Amino acid sequence: MWWQGVERVTRGQTRPLDVPTWRVDAIALTAGVPLDDGIYDLAQHGDGWRLVGASTTELDQRLFA
Repeated sequence: MWWQGVERVTRGQTRPLDVPTWRVDAIALTAGVPLDDGIYDLAQHGDGWRLVGASTTELDQRLFA
């Protein structure tokens, strides 16, 4: 498993890991869903996309209530 490997890199000895990331401001258009806009950070990973961050009013209320 990668996290148990003994090979380590000293801090500052590698170049930054650049990952193409897009920030999307979106609102649900589905009937019956509250109109709560959200901000989503999507990273391009290989031939697909990965959600790396999300922020909505509902998420904020649940996480920081």
